[in-house]
Amino acid sequence: MPMLRSSSLINLGEEGIVLNPRPAGYWAIRFTQGTFLLESKYFQVL
Repeated sequence: MPMLRSSSLINLGEEGIVLNPRPAGYWAIRFTQGTFLLESKYFQVL
C-alpha cells in the first residue's frame, strides 16, 4: 500500500537500484532504507 515517507530517509547523493518505470513519469527505486517511487526529475543516471 502506498504511503508518504519522511524525506530524511534518503540522503542527497545516495545510490539506488532502478527497478522499473511507473505511469506518470515515476520510477520505483530500491535504496537501503526501502523502495521508493520518485519522479525522474529527482534523480540522475550514473
